[in-house]
Amino acid sequence: MQPLVNQIDGSLQKLNSYEGLLIEHLVPCVGQLAVTVANDALWKSVNYQVLLKTRSENPKVSFFFSSIT
Repeated sequence: MQPLVNQIDGSLQKLNSYEGLLIEHLVPCVGQLAVTVANDALWKSVNYQVLLKTRSENPKVSFFFSSIT
């Protein structure tokens, strides 16, 4: 889980298509991971790790989260 979640503010942000990669690949992957877990304790862990990324100081990450909510 952690390597996937780390991609939210990881090396992908250096690419021109950062938002496209997140929307098309990473978001569905993390979403399916949360659904497949089928365990509230593990789901909460995934959710918490993703929510921590909303605190990123990187403007691209902050903009992405503000645009999907």
